[in-house]
Amino acid sequence: MALTGSNKRIESSNKVGMKQQQERRQSMQAAIYASVSTPGQGKEQTIDSQLSELSSWAQAQQHTVDPRHLYRDEGYSGSQLDRPALDALRDAAAAGEFELLGVLSPDRLARTYA
Repeated sequence: MALTGSNKRIESSNKVGMKQQQERRQSMQAAIYASVSTPGQGKEQTIDSQLSELSSWAQAQQHTVDPRHLYRDEGYSGSQLDRPALDALRDAAAAGEFELLGVLSPDRLARTYA
């Protein structure tokens, strides 16, 4: 049911529900983190393949990824939390520079805690 007046239409709660769904699907600012620690691991899943897959995911979800928020660590053990890109990622997260993090697996961030 709708009400009319002054050539404007106030839509029913069904339209309100659709608008709320659209608002939930709005783009979020995302960051992406990729890592490989060993040459063997790099052959199976390279940094570039991880970034490509995660970028495709972000695009499909309508999230935006600023190139400054593509983080990559190559050759650093997942058991160590002191890695250049991971450090930069934590700093950007603390500064509120992004709302969402894309990572293929929790063990990319830290094996000990995955």
